[in-house]
Amino acid sequence: MQGKGLEFCDSNFQSKTGEIDLIMKDQDMLVFVEVRYRAALEHGTPVATVTAGKQRKLIRTASFFLQQQFGDRWPACRFDVVGISGDLGNAPQIEWIPSAFY
Repeated sequence: MQGKGLEFCDSNFQSKTGEIDLIMKDQDMLVFVEVRYRAALEHGTPVATVTAGKQRKLIRTASFFLQQQFGDRWPACRFDVVGISGDLGNAPQIEWIPSAFY
């Protein structure tokens, strides 16, 4: 993701509401990234596993992070999803969806 111009901020941020895999910065925008992996696609793509319930959990966790770090003056932010499938040792397929949900 750093090759896409994003700057690393934090990883595996945890709170009682959940966990955010990566927190990156894209210029002035904070990017919360959910990373999903599936070795095989028989039961769907990794991206498809980010359900509406998972999205709500990520939003709650991001809100906690923003409140903790920025108080009531939050920066612009978005939620990206990165899906990785296949053999990690042999050129896996990577699908990156910027602004995957709100």
